[in-house]
Amino acid sequence: MSISRRSSVADVFRGTGPFPGLAVAALVVAGLLAIVALQGPGKLEWTGRALHAQERGGVVFYTVKGEQYTLDDPLSSRSGSATVYVNPHDPYDASLYNRFDESMDVLTVGGPLALAGIFLIAGVVRKRKRRRRLAAEASPGEETFGRGLDEGTVQWLLDRQRRGV
Repeated sequence: MSISRRSSVADVFRGTGPFPGLAVAALVVAGLLAIVALQGPGKLEWTGRALHAQERGGVVFYTVKGEQYTLDDPLSSRSGSATVYVNPHDPYDASLYNRFDESMDVLTVGGPLALAGIFLIAGVVRKRKRRRRLAAEASPGEETFGRGLDEGTVQWLLDRQRRGV
C-alpha cells in the first residue's frame, strides 16, 4: 500500500472517533460467530441441501437420488410435511429444520453485522457534526450552511416580484 493511499484512507476516517475501530471489532466478532455456526449442529442449514420430507409419528422420511432415508425426531409425534437439510456428499448426515435455531444463527451473525453498520453511521454523523462545529468556531457570526445567492441576484428577483412579473 502506498503512502498516499494510506493517508487517503486515514483522511476518510479522521474525525469519526472510535467508531471505525468498533465497526471492525464487530465485523471480527461476526466472522467468528459465523465460523462457530458453520461448525455447530446447525451447519447443514448453511451448507446442506433442503429437501421436503414426510414425518409420521416421530420418524422423518426423505429421499435422496431415489433412495429413502429416515431421521428420528424424538420430540415430535406429529404427522405431515417437514424440511430436512442433507449433506450433499453423505445423505445419512441430515438435520431437521428448526425455526428457532435458524433465527438464533441469523441473530448471532447478523446482529454484529448490523452493529458494525450502526457504528459506521455513528462515525459519519460524528464527523459531520464536528466539521460543522469547527466551521462555526472558525467564522463566528457567519452562517455555516452556505453563502446563498449574491446580492445582485436577490435585488433583481425582488424587483421582479414587486413589478408582478
